Amino acid sequence: METCDEGLRWYRWSHRFGERGGRVDEALQTFDAFLRDGPLRPAPATTVSAIRAWIDTNVAHD
Repeated sequence: METCDEGLRWYRWSHRFGERGGRVDEALQTFDAFLRDGPLRPAPATTVSAIRAWIDTNVAHD
């Protein structure tokens, strides 16, 4: 997972060479959707807490 202007970009990483390598199964989740629904992919509770804290510190809320 990484952050971008639109929210959280979830993906799996493939180490295959050529066109099949790199990011696969990519999905975008808004920050609000994460706060409301939780992560799109299973994640340890400590990771979810760290993401929530990062959003609280770095994302403007209306």
